[in-house]
Amino acid sequence: MALNDEEQLKKFAQSLQKESKRLGSLVIRIIELSRIQSGDLAGDVAVLDLGNIIAEAVDANVVLADRAGVKLSFEAEPGVLVEGDGELITMAIKNLIENAIIYSEANSQVGVGLKVEGDFAEVTVIDNGMGIPVDQQERIFERFYRVDPSRSRDTGGTGLGLAIVKHAANNHGGEVTVFSRVGLGSTFTLKLPIYKQTEEGADQ
Repeated sequence: MALNDEEQLKKFAQSLQKESKRLGSLVIRIIELSRIQSGDLAGDVAVLDLGNIIAEAVDANVVLADRAGVKLSFEAEPGVLVEGDGELITMAIKNLIENAIIYSEANSQVGVGLKVEGDFAEVTVIDNGMGIPVDQQERIFERFYRVDPSRSRDTGGTGLGLAIVKHAANNHGGEVTVFSRVGLGSTFTLKLPIYKQTEEGADQ
């Protein structure tokens, strides 16, 4: 590369900036995952309106969706309360939405919903993307595992987003599941225990 070639220097600088941003994101995700795996919820536990948490996670992904040409929609059953670490739950839902956007094509839609089923709140994130082969669906929650590594590199993905979701769900007494078909998209469901209170005011 010629040092006096301004165009080449510009491309090189942009490449360094992109790689620096990707590595920075990777470090942050590793720290986040380490915190979650340690079960560090002490001092951060509160009763949360899950609809507000989801709205915050949706807002955090608006810019990414606009850049990808993906429409975001959100519908929620009102007054759904859960108990836990708001930061971690927001992070988990944000990661699910981010992943759905990354693996969706332009001019498609990602839908986010919230409802109550029995004793659990169910947050669903639905996309019309590439889908996940059946033989890979059990592995997508592993650290650094990617269905399409090339797409993740292009978008700055770290392969840790779904691992963070899984551990956040487990730490809150919930779970995350996926239903997907290749070419037809995916539905991720995050289940969290709803917050209950007795008439006397004691927690259940």
